[in-house]
Amino acid sequence: MSEIWDIYDKNKNKTGRFHQRGMPLNKNDYHIVIHAWVVNSNDEVIITKRHSSKKICPNMWECTEGSILAGEDSIDGAVRELKEEIGLEFKKEEGIFLTSFILEFSNTIVDSFMFKRDININDLILQENEVSNVMIVNRDKYLQMCESGEIISSIRYFYDIYDKLKNKRI
Repeated sequence: MSEIWDIYDKNKNKTGRFHQRGMPLNKNDYHIVIHAWVVNSNDEVIITKRHSSKKICPNMWECTEGSILAGEDSIDGAVRELKEEIGLEFKKEEGIFLTSFILEFSNTIVDSFMFKRDININDLILQENEVSNVMIVNRDKYLQMCESGEIISSIRYFYDIYDKLKNKRI
């Protein structure tokens, strides 16, 4: 069965209508996708490699991401996606909101969250047909992968925002 999403307007207000994944969205309709970043005490992040069978950006690296489901809010979606895709359990209260932005080309509103935890990469459980590999990278490796085009362009913002937040409160 296909996922069902709430439809939002450009200002993140629910329209009261729903959308079935895989169908095109109308021009002024949006859905919400979360980016969930896991950062360790060395300021390194977990990135995952999209499975080769994915229609969009196969074999590219990203943070954990996915569409929120009808009835979910963004933080619930982030917690769910981390559990589903890499087997990490977090509480909603552990999520730190980073940013929200619109990807007009895909009628997508992105809500980005960060979760802090030191993890052993060998303890991660990768979701079959979603994630084919995982690694923990430092800033230099992440930026090098961005430069070489290995990382999906929509997530290349992370360290810019992380640095600003870290200087303020993290």
